[in-house]
Amino acid sequence: MRLKTPWYHGWNIVGMCVLMQMTVLGVMVNCFSFFLEGWSRDFQQPISLFVLAISVFSIPAACCMPFTGWVLERWSLSRVMLTGYLGVAAAYLLIGFAPNGWAVVLVYVLLLPPAVTASAGIPSQTLVSRWFVKRRGFAFSLSALGLVLAGVLYPPLVVRMIDSFGWRATWWAFGAFNCVVIGTLAWLVLRDRPGPLDGTAYLGGEDHHALEETGSTIGFREIARRRNFWLAVLCFVPAVAAYNVLSNNFAPYAKERSVDVATVAQLVVAFNIAATAGKLGSGWLADRLGNRLPLLLLTTAGAAGALILTFAHGATGITIGAILLGASQGMWVMLASCLASEFGSRDFPRAYGFACITTVLTAATAPMVAYSAELTGGYTGGFIATTLSCVVGMIAAFLYRDARRASLNIADEAELTIINRA
Repeated sequence: MRLKTPWYHGWNIVGMCVLMQMTVLGVMVNCFSFFLEGWSRDFQQPISLFVLAISVFSIPAACCMPFTGWVLERWSLSRVMLTGYLGVAAAYLLIGFAPNGWAVVLVYVLLLPPAVTASAGIPSQTLVSRWFVKRRGFAFSLSALGLVLAGVLYPPLVVRMIDSFGWRATWWAFGAFNCVVIGTLAWLVLRDRPGPLDGTAYLGGEDHHALEETGSTIGFREIARRRNFWLAVLCFVPAVAAYNVLSNNFAPYAKERSVDVATVAQLVVAFNIAATAGKLGSGWLADRLGNRLPLLLLTTAGAAGALILTFAHGATGITIGAILLGASQGMWVMLASCLASEFGSRDFPRAYGFACITTVLTAATAPMVAYSAELTGGYTGGFIATTLSCVVGMIAAFLYRDARRASLNIADEAELTIINRA
């Protein structure tokens, strides 16, 4: 069944990607810290165990990413996304039935990684790269808003639901909603690629059907030879690590800095509003001025935010630091934009999948900071290390140079891909 609208269907695809990422990651990532106290109390396990769970989740998820890129080149992208999405809904329901703390850990480590990888980041950005050439940076920005919108909309709702119905019923409710409502919408909207009747206003002359038929032949060796690939990764990794440190420790960190839980929910909203602005602004700038300037702005914001959070006490200082650090999450958009500019639509899924392996480097950051806080009684040391890593990202952004393809006509993209491989 095909949904028909009077505007370009690519914008429907972008909207569906937003909804899927928001509902996949909203509870399990953005609201994760709100479940820590209940889990620790009911299962009589330390908070660091559950922080370890979401951090270890990143390791198998990162390992799944290159495989996901390979799968998306061979099988129906929409079917892969729907299958992964149903897996996420099942995981939500299972967490609600968890008999002990280790059951929660196992769901995060074994079931969620392949399900999330198949339904969120790589498939969403791959869809955008297929449906857009013109305004691709802005489309990437919009499609990446799912996580931050969940951070704006979900925290107050989740806190109230936990207080009123308990943490188990909260997971059950979101699992059922995702499966029935969002799953049905995804079935109606998702399509693998533009068709002849969709128009070419946002395709800019690139032959998407030819690209689909030939598929990607680039290997990791060719990808690894690109200087910009590694510089983009070095900008990206510290931003993700800093996000993990704050997001997964937000509630206990704020409590240590004399901020109550109700205020924490508002701070999480501010954090994610800033991330929304960072993602929209970076894509807009990348379409007009290239990738280097947004990289410099985002890495600088991340380093400044982490530094402020290191020494902040009270809601005002934490708000300023969280806003700056949140804005740096535009780096997810910039990683996609940099790789799309460097490798083109055909090779994008494979290059993006390889780049996302590096998220494994960020897996240990949140539990290490949590454990350090338990040993030392404070989060200062952990945020000092986070600040230093963000400075490394600033240096990489300074060294980055926009790919030559950004200054060429899009119609030359396929030829330029062949030349770059030679």
